Amino acid sequence: MDALPSRRLRFAPSGRARWVVVTIAAIVVLLVAGVVIRDELRARAAREAARRSLADGRLAKAEEALGRWLGVRPRAAEAHFLKARVALGQERPQEAVVELVTARALGYPAAPIDRLEAILRARAGQHAEAVPILRRILEGSEAPDPEVAEALARVYLETYRFRAAADAIDRWIRDAPDDATPYLWRTEVRERLDPDREAQIDDYRAALERDPGLDRAQLGLADALRLTGRTEEAAAAYASYLARRPDDPAGHLGAGLVAEDRGDEESAALHLDRTLALDPANAPALSARASIAMRRGEQDAALALLDRAVRHAPHDLEVRYRRGLCLARLGRLDEALAEQQVAARLKEDDRRLAEIQQQLIQNPGDPALQVEIARWLIEHGHEEEGIRWARKVLGERPDDREANRLMARIHERAGDHGLANYFRLQAEASPPSK
Repeated sequence: MDALPSRRLRFAPSGRARWVVVTIAAIVVLLVAGVVIRDELRARAAREAARRSLADGRLAKAEEALGRWLGVRPRAAEAHFLKARVALGQERPQEAVVELVTARALGYPAAPIDRLEAILRARAGQHAEAVPILRRILEGSEAPDPEVAEALARVYLETYRFRAAADAIDRWIRDAPDDATPYLWRTEVRERLDPDREAQIDDYRAALERDPGLDRAQLGLADALRLTGRTEEAAAAYASYLARRPDDPAGHLGAGLVAEDRGDEESAALHLDRTLALDPANAPALSARASIAMRRGEQDAALALLDRAVRHAPHDLEVRYRRGLCLARLGRLDEALAEQQVAARLKEDDRRLAEIQQQLIQNPGDPALQVEIARWLIEHGHEEEGIRWARKVLGERPDDREANRLMARIHERAGDHGLANYFRLQAEASPPSK
């Protein structure tokens, strides 16, 4: 019996079935489109919030908005770039570097990334890499860019290029006329180039007009007024400062010194005693308080204060000179003579430091002068600052013999014999200094 031919069953969808399929497909498309549109709206809102918050200086709000933006657009190049700006503003340089690398890899424009990297390098002390880019930006455009002007001023201040720093600060003031900080920085430049106290007072007041709560400017103004002999104004300025910072030893020290200048010995003693309660190792306060004790005939008490000052500041000329006077009044003449000899040597050391500083202002890139100032600072109790100078030299000239020798001595003294040997070998392999 022959097999029956097989039949393929075919189902022709009815019109209702086709409608159901089309409807479901449309719903899926609408759902997908809805998600896409929702994410786009979220990303757009977060992007605008981040830009606005960053422009207003509200870094925490900007960071929150960037988190939302990256949550829906993790590969948004601009979001990573703006996150780097926030990290820089919040003193998180390593995070800023990572975000810039990511932004560059995702195709963000090179120019703004290069600009921000130069600012990061300036803050990290990588001056040689930072300066050409920062200068090119400022010289190539008249558009306001206070961040770049600040970064360039920072580099020039750290490298003793004070005249160039003054120009950068002037540009910073032009680009950000409401910012108090550049006026504060300019007082330091004036101190180095030409200690014009009246000009410094003007700058401190300009800073305070823009930011009345800038305590550094208020204390600086008080100190400058005292040093110009305007004791009544200085006393009022110290009082204003202490009203905001009642437990700051620097404020009480200044108030004590100006009270002494005004002949108010009782008030001076009270402020100086308060300074020492807050900061027992404050050598200027110990010395000034000893001066009051000496005038009162309390020579033993004065000597005890000066002995404490010497322990904390053995290289302080005024402390050693005053201690010599005190010893002489106590009849301990041999000791007084020895102390006077120490004071004479310190006076010569201070004269030499001033000479090196002036030479550095004239020749800020001279590595021999940089090593010499590093050595002076280390030998006179300012080791941290001296090490920064030595590292700066080695960052630019790794084979500098004298800088390597200096670092070897520092590490030997600290008991780090491995690093001491490393720098010693580097010195031996280096060419002789010219």
